[in-house]
Amino acid sequence: MVKDLSQTTKKSSSRWDTSTYIGDWYQVVGLLVDKEFFVKLLEAINLPKDASILEIGIGSGKWSAAFAIMGYKTTAMDMSSEILEQAQRNFPNIKIEYIVDELPNLTSEASKRKYDLVFNEGVIEHFLDRNERVAAIRAMGKCCIEGGYVFFYVPFLSDKEDEHRYTSSKELFDELADAGLKPVFADFMGIEVTNGGGKPVDRMHTQLRVVGKKE
Repeated sequence: MVKDLSQTTKKSSSRWDTSTYIGDWYQVVGLLVDKEFFVKLLEAINLPKDASILEIGIGSGKWSAAFAIMGYKTTAMDMSSEILEQAQRNFPNIKIEYIVDELPNLTSEASKRKYDLVFNEGVIEHFLDRNERVAAIRAMGKCCIEGGYVFFYVPFLSDKEDEHRYTSSKELFDELADAGLKPVFADFMGIEVTNGGGKPVDRMHTQLRVVGKKE
């Protein structure tokens, strides 16, 4: 069950419309579990088999579900109770702890625990001010154990007005360093974005993936 719902009045904005997260995600999770990227990430950070993972800003819940399926103790955190409830409907039989909280001022009891890995996809680019991004990154680092890691998955060269435009991995590396994290890993991934229904590829959307270590 979603925790802390009585303590929040937050609702999904039009950007976070829960209808965009409805669907059969089980096939997606199956791909995530077997994906080479996961092997590459886990090798890079030497994540123990009994690790605890916190995802902040969960979208459909597919990443948290993937981690849970892999056997990790998983906590899914989002500012919107509606998003969390939709994720539960997407993955009703997977053991995940759901928590309402919001960056950069995390206040839930779950945010006071320490995790081996804090994971986020498509989160910090929505903080358009650099100081706010660094504050959000610092808050994630505080959720880590000493020697733990924070994973960032952000658009590269975004053309959206409500997203910060990262132009290099060094830019994000510098923000991690200013937030007290040591950058240890970076790569890029091109994603084919289509119109759906088997139609031709519309454009290439590149993602920047960076890992920082708390020392």
